Amino acid sequence: MYSQNMPSGGPVPTKIVLNPNPLIKPQGKPKEQGKLEKINDKIFDMEVLFYSGKVVYTQVVKVKPGIKTNVAGYVNYMVCDDEQCLPPTKKQFDIKLL
Repeated sequence: MYSQNMPSGGPVPTKIVLNPNPLIKPQGKPKEQGKLEKINDKIFDMEVLFYSGKVVYTQVVKVKPGIKTNVAGYVNYMVCDDEQCLPPTKKQFDIKLL
């Protein structure tokens, strides 16, 4: 998966979008944790940032006190190999907060 912090002109960067929810407030931007690699990609003719193996995205949110709710949204990402790229994929998520 490509980093959220890709320069323009390259592959589609990973993007995490939270659905509006008046009971929560995102604090900052999502953080990435994993083995970040940088390569000069011949397909895009530029340096690209991607995660090999496993990557964890963390988004801190502030929740109104005493409320049970959920965080829902989607992750939009793109993957490529040495020869081709798959179209960007959107995966929905819905996480219950207790």
